[in-house]
Amino acid sequence: MNHRVAALLASYFDILFALNRVLHPGEKRLLAYAQTECAMLPANLPIDVTALLASAASGQPGTIACANALLDHLDVLLEQEHVDVRGGL
Repeated sequence: MNHRVAALLASYFDILFALNRVLHPGEKRLLAYAQTECAMLPANLPIDVTALLASAASGQPGTIACANALLDHLDVLLEQEHVDVRGGL
């Protein structure tokens, strides 16, 4: 579970930094970096990330719901910025 959540968060922050046209800082302190360097952030970003990590670490059944909330808030931000999140390749 932790490995998959880590992969999800890596992709999530790749998208967020690209949207903000901010250089990616590497693998550490992504949340703090995003909060200081990104002008556009999804709603509830620190709450959603913390909830996802806590849920995955404890093996709670709500991990998928936490991941969905995190991604739903990113989708809203992308749609606000006119990025087609429903389109295909």
